[in-house]
Amino acid sequence: MLASILLGVLCFGLHQVARADYSCSGTALTPGERILMVELHNMRRREVASGIVNNGISGTKLLQARNMKKMDYDCALETDAQNVADSCTLTQTPEAKRPTYGENIAVIEPNGATYTNGQLLANAADQWFTEILRNGMNKETHFIPYFRDKPLSPLRWSQMVWAKSNKIGCGIKNCFGLFYFVVCRYSPKGNVLDDHVYTTGTPCTQCESGCSSDGILCN
Repeated sequence: MLASILLGVLCFGLHQVARADYSCSGTALTPGERILMVELHNMRRREVASGIVNNGISGTKLLQARNMKKMDYDCALETDAQNVADSCTLTQTPEAKRPTYGENIAVIEPNGATYTNGQLLANAADQWFTEILRNGMNKETHFIPYFRDKPLSPLRWSQMVWAKSNKIGCGIKNCFGLFYFVVCRYSPKGNVLDDHVYTTGTPCTQCESGCSSDGILCN
């Protein structure tokens, strides 16, 4: 399943590179890998906005999103994310050290296998998104203390699909030959207490700068 998603998004991503510049000064990722991660996020954000994603094990779907923004890549965020990845702490940066940025991490054990950056990015994005399939949230998507603090809360999912977060930058590091450390930074920051992951309602009906060509995500 993951391989088919990766192939489909990568093919689309290569088309995107042809019409947009995803070059950054960092060398850890290629332009194709950057657009791959953007499209992995936008694919999942479209799914949420369309109302087709299961809300935990409740048997219900998450409600549609009115204001889900389309993501784009940010080189400054990549620099920050790569610095975190290079540190090989294998832990999330404390919020006090990144007050305006969101952050998702994934620690991937190779178990003797060799992975491409594209595979690592797809693995990380899949880890983050599928959290919501195991542990859901209130139907209003209200980011309340209970949601933040409950065991196994899908906090990486909520940052990944936080409607107002529209910039992402990522880094990857092979740490000690034992783990791959994938880090993505987001702006504006998500997982803000008492805010909402997104506003529920018909897609693209609460966009500040119009609706994108897909009719689902806001520009």
